[in-house]
Amino acid sequence: TLCGYLIPTWNYIFLTVGIINYILTIPLLIYPISPRFALVRGREEEAKRTLESFSRLCNNETSMADVNLTYKKRVLTFFEQLKDFKIYPTLRKETLLGLIAWFIVAVLFYGFSFGWVQISSDLYTGHLAAAISKCFGYSSAIPFCNLIGRKKTLLSILALGLFSNFLAMPDVQISEDWTLEYVACLIGNLTCSAAFGVMYLYTGELAPTSHRGMIMSLSSASARVGSFTGTYVGLLYAVADRRVPLAVFAGLTCVFILSIC
Repeated sequence: TLCGYLIPTWNYIFLTVGIINYILTIPLLIYPISPRFALVRGREEEAKRTLESFSRLCNNETSMADVNLTYKKRVLTFFEQLKDFKIYPTLRKETLLGLIAWFIVAVLFYGFSFGWVQISSDLYTGHLAAAISKCFGYSSAIPFCNLIGRKKTLLSILALGLFSNFLAMPDVQISEDWTLEYVACLIGNLTCSAAFGVMYLYTGELAPTSHRGMIMSLSSASARVGSFTGTYVGLLYAVADRRVPLAVFAGLTCVFILSIC
């Protein structure tokens, strides 16, 4: 948003954004590798150092000096993993509910855009307000997860998002430039961003290690379908009363809550 506001030429906008993205990759060069990767490569001491650094981050410093780390290779083929979904009904149920949740959170994330670009007559101000709410949503989810856990945090976020859908329905003018819908849009934008971030943590913890790659891939595919579906739901604003897409988003949020419960 800031680049688009300050730079009038489109090709310089792309150049600036590309440079910023390149700078943001620099921290990855000093980020520690995963302990599993180090063990696969036969670098046990490096794996221990990584685990010790992780323990310090969790305020539970642990020495790995007297610990022998071993890596046991367990390979399941694609069809063997699919067979496990039939053998273990809990795994099948949680995966299907997770796919539903991922689809809905993507629909809400990409489709919950009513009004927030119209907060000001200046398009950039609206996008900037939405960006700030997204940043606040992502950052606020972390302490809440540590305080009350992933599931309760996600349910609380969804309840707030459901409230924002109903809050946006009345035609209430707060000031010359602000309406109740705009305020609800910012709250909804915040909750969708927070829910999207928490879903990554929640899914990774529920999925067993042997099937985590497949489950995360299926979840990502389900979210991609939801991402373009949400934009089509948003088109209802042009052909129907604005309360219709709001009701759709509210109904999807209720389904999301049920799938998490």
